[in-house]
Amino acid sequence: AMYYENPDLDPFLEPSSVLDEKMKYRINLAAAYLKENDRVIEIGPGRGSFLAWLRSEGYSCTACEQSVVLTKELRDKGFEVIEGEFERLNFKSQYNLVFSFHIIEHVTSPLAHLEQAFKVTRPGGHLVLATPNSVSWQQRLLPLLSANFDTAHLHVFSKRSLKLLGEKSGWIHVHDSTFENVSGWLRLFSKLFRRIKGENESMTAGKYANLGATSGSMNKLILLFSFISSPFRRIQAAVGGGSEVFIVLRKPGNGMGE
Repeated sequence: AMYYENPDLDPFLEPSSVLDEKMKYRINLAAAYLKENDRVIEIGPGRGSFLAWLRSEGYSCTACEQSVVLTKELRDKGFEVIEGEFERLNFKSQYNLVFSFHIIEHVTSPLAHLEQAFKVTRPGGHLVLATPNSVSWQQRLLPLLSANFDTAHLHVFSKRSLKLLGEKSGWIHVHDSTFENVSGWLRLFSKLFRRIKGENESMTAGKYANLGATSGSMNKLILLFSFISSPFRRIQAAVGGGSEVFIVLRKPGNGMGE
């Protein structure tokens, strides 16, 4: 409620350079598994940036959102939204692709999250999931300041733990990778800055991301940092040290006749 129901906070307001990087990576990964006429659902879509791209590409897309405020916003934008806690709902439809970006670290039972995703996926369909990386370089450098230890996170995952949990839920592992968005290091720096200033991390959540998005000079500095750090971050991601883990899981079967 503190993050999503409070009108004074905007957890999705970030610098354009940060958002553009995130979207580009997610779109490129999703495009490898999307097929014509696929039915798609995104769990916890925020304000619907990824859903908007799916819709623009002609896919039949649905959202599942627990927040009352975000559900209304998404419906006002014309999206079909199933409101409620994903793991507890009874779905009437199945989907070719399920997207879950940075949701599993927040839920009470990650296994229930994956099992429910399995139920709502058609045979031969895929789950594309992202979450913070427990072995990121930020985690190794300053463990308690990494993106893993956010006040809203209940769990921490590596590629290996996600793969094992997926297989326990009946999924077949297809792909995994790590990605290093510029926000990974910026979040670490902002957390360090909060500690130095003695700020409460929960009460100031989103403060510096919002500042970067609304201040022209700050946005330019972030863009410069993004450009300079790009080669370093590519290496970080390539060797498995990126701050985000992406995993693709497939449900057994070929989906014929579904």
